[in-house]
Amino acid sequence: MKRIEEVCRLSGVSRRTLQYYDNEGILPVKRSEENYRLYDETAMARLWEILWYKEMGFELKEIKNILTVTQKEKNNYLNEKIQIIEGKIQDLEKQIKFMSGNLSMDQKNKNKLILGCSVHSVEDAIEAEKLGASYLTAGHIFATDCKRGLPPRGMEFLKQVCETVNIPVYAIGGIGLNDGKIDSVCECGAAGACIMSAFMAI
Repeated sequence: MKRIEEVCRLSGVSRRTLQYYDNEGILPVKRSEENYRLYDETAMARLWEILWYKEMGFELKEIKNILTVTQKEKNNYLNEKIQIIEGKIQDLEKQIKFMSGNLSMDQKNKNKLILGCSVHSVEDAIEAEKLGASYLTAGHIFATDCKRGLPPRGMEFLKQVCETVNIPVYAIGGIGLNDGKIDSVCECGAAGACIMSAFMAI
């Protein structure tokens, strides 16, 4: 059994959010004799499932419904979401093609390479900078289903990386558009954040 403090640390989800999930009935938990919330393996598995659907761009009301249906119906939800995402990707590719055709590239910059590197430790960051990386992506900072079951490296890790290197660092992993995490990572020294699922959900 895990107490709510441990679950917050492992998942990157706030206490308030976990309480909200409980109150909404999508993450039922057990109670101790002192009335503390306790999370067993079943509750943790349900939490990872909720976070996975959020990462895929589903709204909470959709997730609440998905959790009550059969696996076949869940697959239908996912297929519909895939079709929507594929349509958005096609639209983005058209926009990129259009903008690329209208860009006038400076001849002096044609051969200039911008190299990015994903790092998972301070040592990685130091080595990447030495090898000529233009910028770094550091993660995963918050819990994400792309790294399901792996504890996030957290804000202190991000701060250490930003303070160690002299090139831009972008935080990645479990970051949404309106969850306040972009401001948090920037306060740690990051140049910005990398977001995928939240944009696909627009």
